[in-house]
Amino acid sequence: MSATTGLRAFDDNGKEVHPGDIITSFRGESAVLVRLSRPRSEGKSGKVVAQFKHSQENLEFNPRQAQGEYYDSVFNLTVVEAEPPTGTNEMVSSAEPFMRLT
Repeated sequence: MSATTGLRAFDDNGKEVHPGDIITSFRGESAVLVRLSRPRSEGKSGKVVAQFKHSQENLEFNPRQAQGEYYDSVFNLTVVEAEPPTGTNEMVSSAEPFMRLT
């Protein structure tokens, strides 16, 4: 799960991919997954931020190299909202205890 966005991405085989992983476009080009930016929803594709690599020798993320936002389908990925862990209590609004006093 991408901790900053609450999103998860899966490849065509159902394997979860994470920021920093090497992903491959439908053209066979390698890129580094930088972050997940939007989940799929009705009528909308998911989006990812990736950094294409022009050399197979250095597939590490480089903050000085350009990044781009792409539809998840460019990399045969599916971006979805992360589901909350099972077995956890529902969160109580921080204002709720004060509301009960009145």
